[in-house]
Amino acid sequence: MEQIDLFYKEKEIPIEKQPLATKMCPKDFNEFYGQEHIIGEDKLLRRAIESDRLTSLIFFGPPGTGKTALAKIIAKKTKSYFVQTNAVTIGINEIRKIIEIAKNKIKISGIRTILLLDEIHHFNKIQQDALLPNLENGNIILIGTTTENPFFYVNQGILSRANIFEFKKHSDENIRKIINRAISDKEYGLGKQKIKISEDAIQYIIKFSEGDARKALNALEIGVITTKPDKNNIINFDIKVAQECIQKKYLLYDKNGDQHYDHISAFIKSVRGSDPDASLYWLVKMLEAGEDPRYIARRLIILSSEDIGNADPQALILTASLLKAIEFVGLPEAKIPLAQVTLYLACAPKSNKSYEALCLAEEEISKTKTQDVPQHLKDPHLDGELLGHGKEYLYPHSYKDHFVLQKYLEIKKTFYNPSNQGFENEIRKNLNNYKIKEKKYLREKIKSLRDNLSKEKINQLSEKIQKNLFELKEFKNSNTIMFFVNFGSEVNTLPMIKKALQIGKKIVLPVINKEKKEIFAVEISDINNLQPGTFGILEPKDKTKIILEKNIDLIIVPGIIFDKTGNRIGYGGGYYDKWLKKFDIKKRIGLAFDFQVLDSIPYTETDQKVYKIITERS
Repeated sequence: MEQIDLFYKEKEIPIEKQPLATKMCPKDFNEFYGQEHIIGEDKLLRRAIESDRLTSLIFFGPPGTGKTALAKIIAKKTKSYFVQTNAVTIGINEIRKIIEIAKNKIKISGIRTILLLDEIHHFNKIQQDALLPNLENGNIILIGTTTENPFFYVNQGILSRANIFEFKKHSDENIRKIINRAISDKEYGLGKQKIKISEDAIQYIIKFSEGDARKALNALEIGVITTKPDKNNIINFDIKVAQECIQKKYLLYDKNGDQHYDHISAFIKSVRGSDPDASLYWLVKMLEAGEDPRYIARRLIILSSEDIGNADPQALILTASLLKAIEFVGLPEAKIPLAQVTLYLACAPKSNKSYEALCLAEEEISKTKTQDVPQHLKDPHLDGELLGHGKEYLYPHSYKDHFVLQKYLEIKKTFYNPSNQGFENEIRKNLNNYKIKEKKYLREKIKSLRDNLSKEKINQLSEKIQKNLFELKEFKNSNTIMFFVNFGSEVNTLPMIKKALQIGKKIVLPVINKEKKEIFAVEISDINNLQPGTFGILEPKDKTKIILEKNIDLIIVPGIIFDKTGNRIGYGGGYYDKWLKKFDIKKRIGLAFDFQVLDSIPYTETDQKVYKIITERS
């Protein structure tokens, strides 16, 4: 079997009848433009080709970038038997014949066979599987070319046995070189004709070929063929001719491939990134390439909830209406509402807090023990009342501000944390107001429990807490310690301050200067040298021994309510709460009676977290 039987079938067509793009196919590296990243001097593929030591290759990239042209250069340089065919036109039987011939050539002459398979992505799984054992044992070397992503369309077994090279679109400079070479080449190009091409015509072809050399050469050829020479036998190829050659700009876009996913990704990310101009650009490009507008609208519906959410609840309403508008009016008019909604979403405030909350809730359900419905929230219909379903449920509308404290989860969880973006900032404020009301109820409830304790019981529990605190290594290793003197509803810290002074600790207390709206730390030496200060809290009479914040080793913070993770309900973001923010959390130790530590609390921005909580039981 002669090599010509399967190789370069287009050579059977007289050269003068071949398309310009075919005739101008580069014969060697000197005529090959672009792809320097893979075939530049000293690149791996270039060295392998020139030394004729090839392994199987997969070339993928946009059309007109030189995939097949490079394979033909390989054909001229290799000593191997070379077969070119196309996956669109060849079947499994022909493949088997080629493989059989390849086996015989190895046996008879030791010559390998290189199989160029254009558009390999058109091969089905069975056809691709037929190649595998012969790649494995070296009967053939495969060069597959494709405009699709091979990782989606090519058998994993073939991919593991081949080196994969991505071809990029030609640069404007390379397209210009290809055009000029075609005009000047007298043997294969248009050099035998007198052609005068204007710069703006070249620019127009470059612009609208989109990096596709074949498209640029086709436009050049049709312009030359259809333009009559002037009286001097010169073909004047001007901008008008160029525009007639390319009636509609070609857009590289496959609705089922990489281009589809890459463009919708760029579109969504531009909207998410609040760039209306980029968003509109990608939208128009997709529509011009024939993308389904309903698909775009569906993606915008997802985005309106995932990336905008409650920052602008109107976004979801608009995108849902957009889908109806598209179905009602159709293209091309549907482009107008698509553009309107795209620009609205791009300019809208952004928040992904609703989406984050959903993910957190899903994670909670999947990874932890699910909670049962609390008895008071169950449906009391039918026989439910006999079982106590719905009993003691508190109807919020019957209470002030339509709010009442009650459990909606046995173990309270927080999933939704509204941002301060757009309307979500109002939601955040409302939620904070509910939390403030809930905190007020909790304070009153816990304070009531504390007020019902006798003085003797308070002192007894406080002594146990003091003992546990003083045994804490953080306390033992600290020299300068700041105590918050307790409010009436908290653990009694005065005896602790006295004891700490006795064992040689340097004790400081916070002092508030209400006029200057500032707070600072003052060292004390005797608890008898204290007097009621701002808010009735005891402060040093002598305020001259000011201690810098950086020199404070530990802060002891009593609190009316904590949760088990260390969150502390303060008193509405006052001086003490704000001051705590300045200190590393590992310096903050909380003190509380055991009943003041809850599973969870309505934590708000003004509250501060502590590193550890010491109770009478800890």
